[in-house]
Amino acid sequence: MAIVDTMNESSFCDRIKRIRPGNFSWAGLQALYEYYDELSEDTGKDIEFDPISICCEWTEYDDLKDLRLAYKDIEDIEDMEQHYIEIDGGSYLVQEG
Repeated sequence: MAIVDTMNESSFCDRIKRIRPGNFSWAGLQALYEYYDELSEDTGKDIEFDPISICCEWTEYDDLKDLRLAYKDIEDIEDMEQHYIEIDGGSYLVQEG
């Protein structure tokens, strides 16, 4: 038996911001919500909301320059071996795990 809480984008973003306020921008949180919502739809399975896991698994970079500092062997985003999400405005989310 499990207790399930259905979340919308606003509650997803608000709860992560409340728990880990400095991890992601608002646009980054919206992109993560969309990613997990689409993943749930594609797999036909519910996604467990685990904000600490999400914060540990994903890193947001302000721009390609910051991303290159962390990943010295890339020239541009297409060189990334990790899963990434490009956010409007030129920032990136990279799945580290």
